[in-house]
Amino acid sequence: MRENKSNSKHIFFAPSSYIFRGWLCVLLAIISALGYVFVFSDTMFLFVFVPALLWGGELFLRGAYAELKKFYIGFNALASINGLAIFSLCLLDNINGKSILEMTGYSLLLSVSFSLLNFFKAAELRYFSKSFAFSESLDNFMSRSALKEEEWGALRRVFSSEIEIGDTIIVKRGERVPVDAVISEGCALVDEYLLTGNITPSVKQKGDSVYAASVNKGADFKARAASLKNNSRMAKILQAVKENEKGKLASPNIFENLAAPVLLFFVFTSIVQFCFGLYVDGFENMRYWTSIFFFILSCAVPAVYMIAAYAPLFFLKRGAAKKGIKINNPYILKTLAKTTKVFIDKTGTLTAGKFEVSDIIAAQGVKEAEVIKAAFISQQQTDGAFAAAINKCVKKYKLKKEKLLSAELYPGAGALVKTHDKTIISGRASLLEQFGIKIRPLENEHGKTFFYVAQDGEFLGAICFIDRLRANVKATIAYLEKSAKKVCMVSGDNSAAVGIAAQKAAISEYYGDMFPQDKAAKIAAQRNIGEVITMIGDGFNDILALLNADASIAFSTGQDVFSGWMDISVSSKDFDSVKRVFEFDGELRAVTRQNIFILIVYGLSAFYSILNYSDNILSREIAVLVISLIIIILNSARLNK
Repeated sequence: MRENKSNSKHIFFAPSSYIFRGWLCVLLAIISALGYVFVFSDTMFLFVFVPALLWGGELFLRGAYAELKKFYIGFNALASINGLAIFSLCLLDNINGKSILEMTGYSLLLSVSFSLLNFFKAAELRYFSKSFAFSESLDNFMSRSALKEEEWGALRRVFSSEIEIGDTIIVKRGERVPVDAVISEGCALVDEYLLTGNITPSVKQKGDSVYAASVNKGADFKARAASLKNNSRMAKILQAVKENEKGKLASPNIFENLAAPVLLFFVFTSIVQFCFGLYVDGFENMRYWTSIFFFILSCAVPAVYMIAAYAPLFFLKRGAAKKGIKINNPYILKTLAKTTKVFIDKTGTLTAGKFEVSDIIAAQGVKEAEVIKAAFISQQQTDGAFAAAINKCVKKYKLKKEKLLSAELYPGAGALVKTHDKTIISGRASLLEQFGIKIRPLENEHGKTFFYVAQDGEFLGAICFIDRLRANVKATIAYLEKSAKKVCMVSGDNSAAVGIAAQKAAISEYYGDMFPQDKAAKIAAQRNIGEVITMIGDGFNDILALLNADASIAFSTGQDVFSGWMDISVSSKDFDSVKRVFEFDGELRAVTRQNIFILIVYGLSAFYSILNYSDNILSREIAVLVISLIIIILNSARLNK
């Protein structure tokens, strides 16, 4: 990461630079502590103070100077002004003949403060570094090469970026489609999960469109390129993600927003105190009131305010993690509280995203075990959603795989397999009817999908699959509606299935058959009329919508490459986690307000010490400061639950 990587007014440096200076300040703090114990010479503090200020605080001084030229006051300015104030106060105390203990105490305070600030900045930028690494890895979703058919019929492997509109490409089984294209020959079975979120592959015929980054799960097919690689649907999504990543540094964090008012308050207070002192005593006690001026500025210790602001966030994140909620961007909680409309994806978000066997309907005179056994044998060479659900179901039957003499797969329809003593056909009703098998068709109601099984020409029965809603979906939707947050479902699934799921979840507004761009456009349109949008999704097919929303929540298995990049990542299977996420801001604000009150008490104690004591002011303030920090940490720890 280079300096000033974003276009914002904030100035950043490499994380390693902050780490180096942080450890340097730790060393200087140890030297200061030894000086405080063994009472070194009166010039010893200079050997600690100068390196702590000019080396340990160098990046903050440089950053503040660069930001002030852009008319911006933030974290760097607060750290710099506080460091310069402590240094100036120490010099004045040396001139005024203050004790060595007090001066080395100041050097200890400065060293510890800068060490904490450097480590904080390094940790913050490491998060951004991971985010940039993620954006660089996005290109792996796109195929790097393509099999192109030349005019004379020869095949040539080329870079996918070389494909022109109108070129004929061949997509082999297991390969990703390199560009958006239209099928010109063959029947395709493509996994479009990245784009639509559908957990079952889509059947494509001649004339149908296939999209870049989707995976061919069936036989080889030919297609005519309809876009360039960089203009494909997926390429545009990836570019939007990268642009969003570049803008992350431009968003100030919670302490960056507090830095300016905190600094201005202490500057204003110190100036008023200084002017009042000169008005009362004239210029006779100029040196004394100057010391008071710098002492007040020295009380604006950035590390203290950082702890007061971040301790609640730290404990809230730990407490949320225990419930399967990972808060990647804690500054978004305020936006969640202001949300007026929540968009929710269906498959994998509102539902579990996995098929499971709900019923086994056997034909007359046939046992359920026979139906599931035949289905298991017919699907043992496939790896789709149906096969996964069947494999999970048959565990209680203790079935074993059988050797197949032949296996013929029909993309999107089913399979025909032969063993040494039987022939099994399984799949859609239309496939069994093609082989002259009379079946008892079942209505596709209530979001269920039926899978028919026949053996040796006789209908055995059907297996019912269902993608169930997550636990507490209806209760959470009711909570959102009660909180004046309108709810809308958007999904790449067909409209009929989306309507059934919406009815079960008590969602009145819903849209199906939506591509990522459609979801994003719907969200953008709502934002344009003033709505504050939170998007809840689960897959990469939702990423463009998540980008366009004001806040994003992603249900994740923990293995998704994008899960750490979303504002909130949820691994819990219970939809009640969404309700908890929307409650976090109120809890956080209550504890933060209490911490601010504690700091106000600390500030009042500083003024009291100035007015009533002339000796050991620093020792008193350090003691009060430590007590205040302990109370702040204990108060914040209540969120770790």
